[in-house]
Amino acid sequence: MTSQAPGLSSLGAAVAIGDCERTRWTPIAPVGVTLAVIQAWKQVRANKGAAGIDGMTIEEFPAWVKAGHWIVVEQSIRSGDYQPAPVRRVEIDKPDGGKRQLGIPTVTDRVIQQAIAQILMPLFDPGFSADSYGFRPGRNAHQAVRRVQSVLKEGRRFTVDVDLSKFFDRVNYDLLMTHLGRKVRDKRLLGLIARYLRAGIIDNQLYLESREGTKESKFLGFNFKGTQIHWHPDTLRKLKQRIRELTDRNWGVSMHYQLFKVSQYLRGWINYFGIATGYQRCCDLDHWIRRRVRTAYWRQWRKPRTKVRNLMKLGVHVQSAVACGITSKGPWRSSKTPGIQQALSNDYLKAEGLASLRDGWIKLHHSG
Repeated sequence: MTSQAPGLSSLGAAVAIGDCERTRWTPIAPVGVTLAVIQAWKQVRANKGAAGIDGMTIEEFPAWVKAGHWIVVEQSIRSGDYQPAPVRRVEIDKPDGGKRQLGIPTVTDRVIQQAIAQILMPLFDPGFSADSYGFRPGRNAHQAVRRVQSVLKEGRRFTVDVDLSKFFDRVNYDLLMTHLGRKVRDKRLLGLIARYLRAGIIDNQLYLESREGTKESKFLGFNFKGTQIHWHPDTLRKLKQRIRELTDRNWGVSMHYQLFKVSQYLRGWINYFGIATGYQRCCDLDHWIRRRVRTAYWRQWRKPRTKVRNLMKLGVHVQSAVACGITSKGPWRSSKTPGIQQALSNDYLKAEGLASLRDGWIKLHHSG
């Protein structure tokens, strides 16, 4: 027997579906309604949830599909070229205090992931424990409670409660893929799942690789994977935290001094950590740091009249300067407007003394 999954032709698109035998998933491309993807979309819609990094909401997704964008996604899935988007990191409060980090995929990726889950569930669910009730079709918490009740009636009085801390953050990806490969033979599906595992994270505009769960070691702020040196995620978090402190609105020092301290820190950081592989990461960090600096400038100028006057001094046309100066946008959003980027351009910030991680990395790797 075979069953079909996944796709999204319920909204007018031709999509990849699967010939799901017990150990194989073979993508094909029918035209018409695909029941498996209708189910996937309905489940995603029912789950609701916020938008991913592309900003597209659940409500906007059907129109996006009808506009023909899903066809491109379907074709890239079939060809094995589809690249999932990084997830958007958010933090929520735990009931017992502290924060829990969540990753929000795009709606498109949530539909694809749900379709994949529909393929994998019949293959792996029969091997789960009969006493496992979490995240399984036809099972729920009430059934688990009733099962405990039946155990108590048998005369048992002791309970062992075990929770694996951050299991999904720390699961070994290589081992996970090995177990999947024992039942899933299609390399394109396995490749797609592997790309989801390593799609990465966008945390406050900064891209972070999904490195937890891989076979690597940490030493003095670095990761070692094979023969390559990478920055550990904690290293990047500490860098961002220090830059936030140095560009904080409540510091109360001049921009000249702020730029001096930021650049002093960046030069020292890249001189130590620059041995790692990370050219593109340096470019991304530079972009984020410049935006923090522009935000700091904007806060220091404070009054609309001061903002307009300073923008015009830096070459911004009067109409654009006034539009920026009277905007109701906050400093962080304002830092992306064309007028502010023209006035506080990359060249201007460099001339004012702002150091560049990219330039420091190039100097370390290509000088001499």
